[in-house]
Amino acid sequence: MYTVIYEKSARKILQRMPREMAIKINEAFKKLALDPARTDVDIKPMIGREGYRLKMGGWRAIYHIDRNRLIISVIKIGPRGDVYK
Repeated sequence: MYTVIYEKSARKILQRMPREMAIKINEAFKKLALDPARTDVDIKPMIGREGYRLKMGGWRAIYHIDRNRLIISVIKIGPRGDVYK
């Protein structure tokens, strides 16, 4: 099982975003912690940079997977479009 670590900026956004969406994003990362290759969660590798993106409604989360240490690091969470800047 992987450990999910949220960067400080990602935690702040989770606290400020709509509660229902924050819960959905947390649940998605709990699923990914069990198996990062899941197909029931909308994830894709990033193009042109390291990491993956999680799509949840109009929100996106950018994260990295450290397979050696079994850690998923959530780098950034934000509305679609803004998160990639």
